[in-house]
Amino acid sequence: AVHPTVLHGESDVVSTDYPGYLRGRLVKEFSGLDFLFAQGTSGDQSTRYFRTGQTFEEAERIGTAIGDEAIRVLEMLKPRRDIGLAARSVEIQPELKVFPPKVEAERAVRENRAKLEQLKRDGAPYIDVRNAELRLLGSEDILGYVILHERGEKPELLVDELPLEIQAFRIGDGCILGMQGELFVEFGLEIKRRSPFETTFVFELANGTAPGYVYTPESLQEGGYETDTSMLAPGSGAQIVAAAVQLLSEL
Repeated sequence: AVHPTVLHGESDVVSTDYPGYLRGRLVKEFSGLDFLFAQGTSGDQSTRYFRTGQTFEEAERIGTAIGDEAIRVLEMLKPRRDIGLAARSVEIQPELKVFPPKVEAERAVRENRAKLEQLKRDGAPYIDVRNAELRLLGSEDILGYVILHERGEKPELLVDELPLEIQAFRIGDGCILGMQGELFVEFGLEIKRRSPFETTFVFELANGTAPGYVYTPESLQEGGYETDTSMLAPGSGAQIVAAAVQLLSEL
C-alpha cells in the first residue's frame, strides 16, 4: 500500500519503479512465476516520508525488501482444493465537491506559490518544499476545474470515470476487492475491519481511476494536494466503504 513514486517526478525515463525490483526478486526465487502487481489503498501513502533518495538504487532497496516479505509469505502457503468461488460487483454515484468562486481559487494559487518560493529561499527541508509543491499543484487543479465550469465544460474524469465500480471476488474464506480511484489507507483498513471474511485484500486503481482521491474528512481540514485536486466530496469515502461492506456481505 504505497505509491510507486520512488524515482523523481521530473525524470523523463520510463521505469517500473519499485514494483520492477519486487518482480525481479520474486522471479529469481521462483522459476516460471507469473507476476501481477496490485496496489493497496495508498492515496495518502508516499515514499517521500521514508525513502533515502530518488534513485534506482533506492527503488531496488524498497522493492527487494517487499519481495523478501512476499517470499516469506508464499513459502507458508499450502494448496487447497475445497474452496468456493464467487464474484459480484456494484456501481455507485459518489457525492461530488462544490468548488469555490474563481476569485477565491485564484487567491489560493497566488498564496501557495508565494509560500513555496519562500520555503525555497529559506532553504527549508526537502519534505516541506515537496509538500508545498503538491499543495500548489492542488490549488492549480481547483482553479482549472472552476474555469472549466465557467465554460460549461466537464473535466474528463467526471465523464469517463463515473459511476464508480466496486468488484468483489471470494476465494474460500478470503476476498479480493477491486476499487476505482486512489483511496486513503484509512478506508482500506476500515473495510478490512468490517469484512465478514477471515482475509480481505483491498486493491485500488482497479477498472479505472476516479474523479480524484478518496480522502478522509479530517484531511480536508489540513488541506494539501490530495484533497485539493479531488472532485469528490468529503463524504464519498464513507459511501464507498458502505457499498464495499454490503457487497462483501452478499458474497
